[in-house]
Amino acid sequence: MKRNLFYIIAAVLVVAILFFPKQIYWLFFPHTKQDVIEQVFRDREIFYAICYPKQITAQRLHSKGNDPQKMSGYTMDEAVVLTPDEVDALKTPLKAQSSYLWRYSTTTPDYNVLLTFHCDGRNIRIALSFKNNMLGVFDGEDDNAQQVNTEYLFDPMRDRLVAVVKKIFPDDKDIQALQ
Repeated sequence: MKRNLFYIIAAVLVVAILFFPKQIYWLFFPHTKQDVIEQVFRDREIFYAICYPKQITAQRLHSKGNDPQKMSGYTMDEAVVLTPDEVDALKTPLKAQSSYLWRYSTTTPDYNVLLTFHCDGRNIRIALSFKNNMLGVFDGEDDNAQQVNTEYLFDPMRDRLVAVVKKIFPDDKDIQALQ
């Protein structure tokens, strides 16, 4: 009887881990808004710029094949100013702790899109890699600057980000091909 109970409990745990990994992870490792501020954006000043930008611009990025973790490793297309609806559609998921998988990627980014949040004379840049669902946060305009975060995975908000960038870049075949 005890052996059967053990096998049933083990089977339930295996099924839960296989089919509900995010829920199991959140059960044991809950995260808060403070984690988003400190782990994704480093501090309240950067988080404030994401929450209350005066303007957001977007640029397509194209890899030069060198140093993919810095903006100097990419060429940038001309900046596009986002509409108020696009700004709202971006800010909401970026602020939510449920938008991130709380582990960083061990792969190298291949950034596709650069979002620049202009706020009170400060520019915060978020580079998005849709190839491996990673984002890097950069403080300022220095293309050689190191990012302020470890590349967190944005799988939970990927669909929302893809929808917004498709609106921003309607004529870009690579962006329009994103699923």
